[in-house]
Amino acid sequence: MKCEVCEFNYDESSPKDRRRHRKEHDSIVNGLLDVQLRRCRTLVKDGPRTVVVINSESARFERLLAQTVSLIVAGDADYSNLAYAADEPPDERQVHIFLGISDDRAQAYVCFERRSRIWQYTWPEYDRRETHEGHAGRMWTIGYAWTSRGNRKTGWLKCVLDAASKHLGFGTQFAFYEPFTPDGEAAARAICSSSFMIAK
Repeated sequence: MKCEVCEFNYDESSPKDRRRHRKEHDSIVNGLLDVQLRRCRTLVKDGPRTVVVINSESARFERLLAQTVSLIVAGDADYSNLAYAADEPPDERQVHIFLGISDDRAQAYVCFERRSRIWQYTWPEYDRRETHEGHAGRMWTIGYAWTSRGNRKTGWLKCVLDAASKHLGFGTQFAFYEPFTPDGEAAARAICSSSFMIAK
C-alpha cells in the first residue's frame, strides 16, 4: 500500500516493511532524528532553533549527516538523483549544506552552490518562458531546499536563508536551480515576489 502522507510504498503484512515505513514517515514529517546533530558547527542559535553549515571541509560525520538528510529530501521530492554525497570531491560549485535543527532533528535543508549561467526573470516572464541574457559572474544558487512536512510555513526557510546569506555574504542576490517542484516554486514565489534569477 501507499501512505497518503509520505507516499511510501510498503507491504502492510510485512513487519520489516512496516518498520521501514514508520522510519521514513517520521523523517519526512518531523525531520531526521540524530543526536550527532548537536556536534555540528553552529552558525545561528535562536531559542530551540539552530542553523549549521556543512561543506567539503567539515568532519566526515557531518558530511554523512548531510548526505542522510539529502536522501530524505530526494525521497520526499521524488528526485532520482542524490542532492549531496559525503565523499564527493570538492569542485568549482563549492557546495554548502545548511541544516535547520530543533530537538535533535534536521527539519530544514538548503543546498547552496556556485553557478555561472544565470538568467533574470519576473514571474510573468517566467510563466511565458521568455529568455533573457545571462548574468555575468558566479552566483550562489539554491540547488535544493526542503522543510519537513510537519514544519512547513513555520519560518524555517527564511531562518536558514538568513543564516546562509550572512555566512556566504550574498545579501539578497542569489539564484534558484531548476527544475522546481510545485512546493519549491511556491516557496520561490513567496521569497522573491517580483524578480528572481534562475541558474543552470
